[in-house]
Amino acid sequence: MKSLVKLIVAVMVLSGTAFAQSAKVDMGMGVLKAPPKLAANAVVGDWGTIMTGSIRTSSQKDLMFGVSLVTSLFTDTTVASSQYRKSEAEAEATIEVRVLVDGVEAAPNEVTFDRRRQYMMAQFDGFSCQILADGTVALDGCAYQDEILQLVLDTEAAHAFFFGAANVGVGDHTIAVQARMTTSTTGLANARALIGKGAFTIEEVRLVNGATVELK
Repeated sequence: MKSLVKLIVAVMVLSGTAFAQSAKVDMGMGVLKAPPKLAANAVVGDWGTIMTGSIRTSSQKDLMFGVSLVTSLFTDTTVASSQYRKSEAEAEATIEVRVLVDGVEAAPNEVTFDRRRQYMMAQFDGFSCQILADGTVALDGCAYQDEILQLVLDTEAAHAFFFGAANVGVGDHTIAVQARMTTSTTGLANARALIGKGAFTIEEVRLVNGATVELK
């Protein structure tokens, strides 16, 4: 499935001096390219470029990149159980994103934009009997047991994140936003990952050295 989106490119230019101008902020939205599809039986896909941009720096600068994506995950698990036999199925799909500046990963490297793990287990037919070695049913070996159906969903999502690169140097810089997909299935299951609309920004900033953020 391909998702094509018509997007607008916008560039904001701020004056550096009265005689020169330089682009400080670049915001772009474009037709997204689908990341490479996973090969048969592959677990982790290859990185694919989905958005690109460029910026010129006139002095040693730090750059900050904002990436925002609409993502979609599809997981399907099917179980079939009888005679109280345990049946399991699991499907997992992940979308990771990274930003490259002149081919070098920006901090904090790969970021999980979307991940889902779906697990299903069933044990049906609660009336069961003990089968003897000769194939007969034990007279007192039949009993009712509770039937079991279990569904576990484990999800994680970002959808928007800021990346940073320090001391990128003077000159023209090429920025590439890349994504890769990971799928894993066991039993009767299927998993897919899709990317829809997206946008990213490039901004010259002054990063604070040694700053820490404490999550509570």
